[in-house]
Amino acid sequence: MKGCARFHLALAAWLVCGVPAWSQQPSQPISSDSGRALFLGHTTDEPPAPLAVLRGSGSGLSVPAERFACANCHGRDGHGDAEGTVRAPSVRWQDLTRASTLRLAYDADGLRRAILEGIDPSGRTLDRLMPGYALTEPQMQSLIAYLGGIDEEQRIGVEPAAIRLGILAQSASDNFPDAMTEALRHTAPALIFGRRIELVPLDGRVDASTRDRLRNARIVATLALPHSSQELWPELARLGIPNLFPRTLLRGDEPKADTIGLLATLDEIGRASLDRAAACANGPLTIIVSDRDQPSQRLAAAARSRAATRPELPPPVMQSISSATRNPTPSTRAGPCALVFADPQEILALTSISPPRRYVGLIDQFALAQQKAVAARHELTLADPRSIQGRDVDTAGFAELVAQSIVRALQSSGRLVTRSSFMAALRRNVPSPNQPTVAWRS
Repeated sequence: MKGCARFHLALAAWLVCGVPAWSQQPSQPISSDSGRALFLGHTTDEPPAPLAVLRGSGSGLSVPAERFACANCHGRDGHGDAEGTVRAPSVRWQDLTRASTLRLAYDADGLRRAILEGIDPSGRTLDRLMPGYALTEPQMQSLIAYLGGIDEEQRIGVEPAAIRLGILAQSASDNFPDAMTEALRHTAPALIFGRRIELVPLDGRVDASTRDRLRNARIVATLALPHSSQELWPELARLGIPNLFPRTLLRGDEPKADTIGLLATLDEIGRASLDRAAACANGPLTIIVSDRDQPSQRLAAAARSRAATRPELPPPVMQSISSATRNPTPSTRAGPCALVFADPQEILALTSISPPRRYVGLIDQFALAQQKAVAARHELTLADPRSIQGRDVDTAGFAELVAQSIVRALQSSGRLVTRSSFMAALRRNVPSPNQPTVAWRS
């Protein structure tokens, strides 16, 4: 949801998401996983998921509470956030336990009355758009424990002399960590507000000890995780650790609070590929898509969506790789171009039986040997998602762009940097890929 509509729906969470169930702060305000999950909307960690009851709907409509995550309006740091002409209030512990000009301080009884009756501690009726939440008492205590420690969590990895960022090598031969170290060395030769940027090696295994290892790493965020680390990403999200500039294509719909990328997304490339292939099509464009590769299926869905916005084009003919290779029909051969989204082996199987034609695909999906094999009979047009602002980006170039973005963000965040302020600064300073098209190679 965007704009004021999103605000009014998500703002409804502020009473339930932020009110303490006891009047004194816990002696050890450690952020619990379940409390964080509730705050961020990752309620799958604690079944059954609570429900939000929309009192203003007129029918008491119940919806999953994760659709109204506290962080949507109040920010990852709980300080509150502006949305349109209204500002969502702070839900930090010290603010909620303090009376304001609009309300008395909340205690456990005030919280329960607000949830059950829609009445605040001053006796005023809450806004009709503010829902109640079906939180159990353990869930409420977990959430409050998280809010009691949210400031502490925001400073994890921010040390007096260092900013700690996690990095992971894809294999023993992966030289990206060295390239990143070198890029930071010459991009930030001096300290930033008295701090150096420290790269912390991460263990990419996903097992029962993964969360503990990530906690113990005490990092602000991760940098440039490789494609092979994608099983690790949900664990990062559950711990509230941002995933910055992964060295793989994002879908395009990742929460901006969790992930920032440098490369064109699958959605962007799918749309651009459709435009490119449509330019050489003679009649309906055939889109051939993998039966098994999920990124390829995402690309095809984006291409098909783009085709629906171009009424001058005939509807594309959708076909799976398996169908195209088993039974090449006349429609498969229609037109000089085909838009193919598949893994390299599937593409080889297709081109071995298909008549010579032009194919449009991603450069990452055509390894060099396969390019040569296909090019013997077919002309290739390849989209390269690694071109940023018209610049071809190799390993060293990617590391340099990451380093520049990190340094600019830290410089603009100031001495009192937190995870949230760092992410906000990054969004202001990160270069964008070519949009809405990508760089093309013939």
